[in-house]
Amino acid sequence: MRIRNQVVAAIKAALESGERVLIIERQIADGCSLQEIERAFTGSRWRFHLHKSGLRINVAHVDDLRQAYTNKLNRLKSMCGQLVVQDRNLSQPWQSLAQTRVRTQVARQARQVRLTAERVNRLLSADERFNTDGNDKVCQLLRTFGFDWLGGDIVDEAGSGRLPYYWGFVESDEVAIPSGPPIMKAENRKLLSALITAAKAKDENKVAVKLNRALQTGVPLREIADTLILTDYRYEIVGSGHSIAVQNFNELHDHFAWHCGKVVKLKMMLCAGGPITDFRSLNIREPLGFACKSLAIATDRFNRYLLPSEQYLDVSDYVTEFLKDCDFRWNGDYEVERFEGENERLLEAAITYYRSSPDADAPGVH
Repeated sequence: MRIRNQVVAAIKAALESGERVLIIERQIADGCSLQEIERAFTGSRWRFHLHKSGLRINVAHVDDLRQAYTNKLNRLKSMCGQLVVQDRNLSQPWQSLAQTRVRTQVARQARQVRLTAERVNRLLSADERFNTDGNDKVCQLLRTFGFDWLGGDIVDEAGSGRLPYYWGFVESDEVAIPSGPPIMKAENRKLLSALITAAKAKDENKVAVKLNRALQTGVPLREIADTLILTDYRYEIVGSGHSIAVQNFNELHDHFAWHCGKVVKLKMMLCAGGPITDFRSLNIREPLGFACKSLAIATDRFNRYLLPSEQYLDVSDYVTEFLKDCDFRWNGDYEVERFEGENERLLEAAITYYRSSPDADAPGVH
């Protein structure tokens, strides 16, 4: 397909507009190709990520992307200053509770840094990305303070022997889109037919190859998306047009359902008749909040691949439905509680309890 200079010029002009995303998506709906978008971005400080199988675009300035990651990492470094490598032979159990809260907050910020790096890297080209040299800055930073983070809701002292957190999902490898014109020309109809054949064969590698060729040849992004809706595969274009990631729709759904199951299981444990109003319920509240946050991340991933015509998933609706028969609410982040700040007050109650006489009743927040 010949690159249309008027389309390239329109997209390039849109980069200086506050409605750049809307204008580019309008060009996609009108039949523009990946090459036309790439050509418009060439030489600029703007980067892009095409999601929802090429029909939606994220655009950001490279300096803003770098600053977003740096800010999150600096925040983590500041929080790590509160970490203390404790004596394993503490004489009183309450002495470790405040530090446990610090370690939890540090783990959550570490996760935020990792998520920010993933988001930023979807727009940056390979030589601009963070943590692609095998040196994870989060792990390096925590090690300087004597700690490890293994993906869960708490950081551990280095050498604790704890196993990495199991996510239940493995991202597909990115496949580079060859630069330059394709070696062999082919009609759009034949390229899309080959893509459907590969999808019906349930061969993800072949789907990536056929998809790559269609993109490289200049098949309009809209036509590719219209073809994929007939299959079990969805994709995104990352690295400002340099590579693709293909996902099986059913695997994305199964991953989402797996996290839903985790939330439901923990919610049932919380509402099973135990002490839900005193600090002992934190043993379930905190894993439940972590599970809700993990579900939100899985939902965001699912939504990135869903076509605009397919049902958008709202994680708040799902969690609200799961918790509707109990008094708890999710705050959209890591806390599941009956009212804002309750979990923090329960932690303070726990410290007070352990400092009190052995005959004291477990305090609660009513």
